[in-house]
Amino acid sequence: MSDIRGKTVLITGAAGDLGRALCRELLTQNPAVLMLVDKNPRGLEDVKSGLSGKDTTILTYHCDLSDHRQCSKLSGRLLAANKQPHILIHNAGILSSKSFRECTDEEIEHTFQVNAAALFWLTSPLLGSMLKSGTGHIITIASAGGLIASAGLGAYSASKFAAVGFHETLRRELRRQKSPVKTTLVCPWYIRTAMVPQVKSARPLLLPILEADDVARKTIRAILKNRPRLYMPPLLYTIPLLRILPVAFLDRILDWFGVDKAAESISPGQHLP
Repeated sequence: MSDIRGKTVLITGAAGDLGRALCRELLTQNPAVLMLVDKNPRGLEDVKSGLSGKDTTILTYHCDLSDHRQCSKLSGRLLAANKQPHILIHNAGILSSKSFRECTDEEIEHTFQVNAAALFWLTSPLLGSMLKSGTGHIITIASAGGLIASAGLGAYSASKFAAVGFHETLRRELRRQKSPVKTTLVCPWYIRTAMVPQVKSARPLLLPILEADDVARKTIRAILKNRPRLYMPPLLYTIPLLRILPVAFLDRILDWFGVDKAAESISPGQHLP
């Protein structure tokens, strides 16, 4: 069992709906310090004002994760002040609902910087202190889109596959080093937020649209139990088995589940921070 009580926790994307839910859930575990990172300074202060933890110090850090220099500045600032986290939650992500050919070069670059490159930029400098102390936990909140691609989410799906690859590589390297640092990969299906209230599932009983509070609660539970991966809903655990099937058969199954239709229910061109 991992213990959040008395630890320092850093969470990116803290001003978003899932970020806020994770912060509320984290406070129930009484961390010593909760560090909120987001590119939206006003949103950060709004989140902070809505949180209350008598035994927790809440700090906010403005950082655009698409900018390598800002990520380096943030990690350097934390290390210089001896505020390196025991638990690092990569929650920030952006989604642009455009097809493969509709994505501009700038959108592709920005999506990969936030959803994939920033994972390296923050983890690399902060991992050293975890290895030195012999304790730590790194959580990557990727997506079901990093396990199965959806038509209409070109850059997003590709970047989430990269996020899953980042996490698996990190896990394998820590294992080879026999490091006690833990990792947890979280891959949720679509989450209903203020930005995408209209997202729909063709098979809601099997692939329900998730609620941020429920995802946050299960994520914190997975951290406490040192679970290496958490897929939501549980049906996603069958994806590796489905990939054994002939491609044409796999496509029919995905069509029956309405994987592409769920992506289509997001307004075309909508950009989600």
